[in-house]
Amino acid sequence: MTSATHHEFTVGYLFCGSGPGAMGHDMATVEAAGRTASWRNLGGVDFDEGCCQDFTYLTGAPSLCADIATLAPETLREFWGPRAPDMTKWSPPCKGASKLLPAEMAATQKYQDMNQLMFHAAKLVLAAYPDRNNRPRLIVVENVPSFRTRCREVLGKTIRRLREAGYEVNVTTHDLGQEGGLAQSRERFTLSARDSRRCPVQVGLPPYQGLRGVGEVLAPLPWPDDPRAGRMHRLPRVSWLNAVRLALIPPGGDWRDLPKRGHVVETLQQRGLWPTGMDTAGFRELVEEQLGNPVEASQKRREVHRRHPVQAWAAPSPTVSGPGGAGLCAVEDPRPLEALGYSKEGRFTNQYRVGDWAAPAHCVTGVTSMTAGAPSAADPRPLEALAMGAENLARHTSKYAVQDWATAARTVTGAQQVGSGGPAVADARAVEALAMRKDARPGAAGVLHWTRPSATVIATSWVSGGSSPVSVADPRALELLGLGRTGDAAASFKGRPGLMGVGDWRAPSPTVTGKATVSGGNAQASVADERVERLGLGCDCRNGSYGVIGWDTTAGTVTGAMQLDNGQCSVADPRMPHPRVVIDIRLGLQLLAEGWEPPKGTLAPAILSPVSGCWHRPLTTLELAVLQGLPPVHRGAPLVLAGNSDSTWREHIGNAIPVGGALAWGRVLLESLLRSELGEGWALRGDYWFDATLPGEGYAA
Repeated sequence: MTSATHHEFTVGYLFCGSGPGAMGHDMATVEAAGRTASWRNLGGVDFDEGCCQDFTYLTGAPSLCADIATLAPETLREFWGPRAPDMTKWSPPCKGASKLLPAEMAATQKYQDMNQLMFHAAKLVLAAYPDRNNRPRLIVVENVPSFRTRCREVLGKTIRRLREAGYEVNVTTHDLGQEGGLAQSRERFTLSARDSRRCPVQVGLPPYQGLRGVGEVLAPLPWPDDPRAGRMHRLPRVSWLNAVRLALIPPGGDWRDLPKRGHVVETLQQRGLWPTGMDTAGFRELVEEQLGNPVEASQKRREVHRRHPVQAWAAPSPTVSGPGGAGLCAVEDPRPLEALGYSKEGRFTNQYRVGDWAAPAHCVTGVTSMTAGAPSAADPRPLEALAMGAENLARHTSKYAVQDWATAARTVTGAQQVGSGGPAVADARAVEALAMRKDARPGAAGVLHWTRPSATVIATSWVSGGSSPVSVADPRALELLGLGRTGDAAASFKGRPGLMGVGDWRAPSPTVTGKATVSGGNAQASVADERVERLGLGCDCRNGSYGVIGWDTTAGTVTGAMQLDNGQCSVADPRMPHPRVVIDIRLGLQLLAEGWEPPKGTLAPAILSPVSGCWHRPLTTLELAVLQGLPPVHRGAPLVLAGNSDSTWREHIGNAIPVGGALAWGRVLLESLLRSELGEGWALRGDYWFDATLPGEGYAA
């Protein structure tokens, strides 16, 4: 309520999916000339019922679920009231304008209709409040920077419509993360339409506050999967293969930092990371294909618009955006082990405890498992003394004994097991003698040279028998074997077009015939498949895929599509993840070789990365919300948005205007209205903003 010293200005929201933005505006207050001012939220409009529920949940203001394109002006006037809001804030859908969407798809009717919603909103507000003395003094529109280039036609006609109604229109691109003191970099486009007669004071740009580190924002949160933090703090379940991949990517890097294919095993061996004590021959091919970097020599490793999927703890995050993006979705968390799951007072100090051999035992309780109490001891007695030591008169001195090949055998007894007596021998004979008999004759398994005469052909002519070689090193080209020269119809082979043919991936194929085989028929039956680089990672491998954000660095844009293979969704967390099991990368690789996956419903072990010593893990949905400025606890309970789907929650979070950015802009907009209300007029200001017109934007009056 407006008083002599305090002024209350009203604001209405269109496309209220940005509930966090409304929350930020509601928090803004300013003071000028001894007077104060604040906002009163009239309500928000959106076609998504879930967004409307989130808006009311976060702000306490009413919401109207309706389509802007078909909403009647009378309905909007009835919802906001007969007196127009002092300001309206719009955040139209950015999917069609985002560069994360391919241009071909953005040109489809679905996304073109989305882009038109900005113009529909302008017509709707002006029709709902046609009286120039009773209409919004300020109209502010926020969107992605590429809205200026991808939606020039819509932007141009919107600006012309507002100018025809008497508004002064300014546009700018800016970093909302810097202005709001966020832990992410968030480039935005903002349009401001000002009724200069009723609001003569220009709107200045918010001052830069600098970016914060991801860890600074996320450190106060409980560890992922802690039930105290609610359903939105569940750690995304990833395959064990992806967990190993993330561990091998350095903070600030992505899939392009994986070892080059063909050199993965060599790299791991040189760094002492390859598992030992097991047969890894069959595993090497899998490692090279699945963990190798498929980037070509001609590809740049760092593009201008690259993404940083794992963010440093102390640095700001990139922009949190909507679906289809590839922004931040993981963080390098450095919090200490004891801070992860239990307080000092609540943890069990005797879990997995081993008692000293020479010290008294702890209290013997009814619980005798290793994870509760201390039912283990460090036994210093040597292993052989337990069953076979000299003081054990009942010992068997020949258990598992292996006899030397050149010495006499011991007494032959009735015992035939290797664990009783000494029925084992170190056989010194060469392996090949065991397979071919010690008296194997010359020529057995022999291979003839192609240019030399063969030995005598005898009756016993087989590879491993007889006394004459019956194999030959054939130097003829492999294609002669495959083209019919040595098979059926060899004499009729004419070299028909299409045999062994390889079709171009982008070109149409020839006629498909009934005998379309690689070495027969007269049509191509092979294709040059260019998707090879995607076999290893299972995705399109865009820049930033499988990226790991450093704990102390700024994150990239937080988007609504936060998947490991879709952008920056992992972080190098330096804290030890109690109560999870923490394992070495060697064991991680060995488990991968064995085809192991974490059992359903259990916490997957954390793999310590050999490149950073941190746990490279995905970001939870709650952590993304906190990066957008939302509180982890709201109304006395863990934050939970509408619905029960992480994908929906992440889309709404990515689409939102961050709380801190909205708060910064809420202050400068409020100051403009307050100073205008106090009688101030236009003045030359250093913080006033206006970007140069882009061709086709239609800024001309």
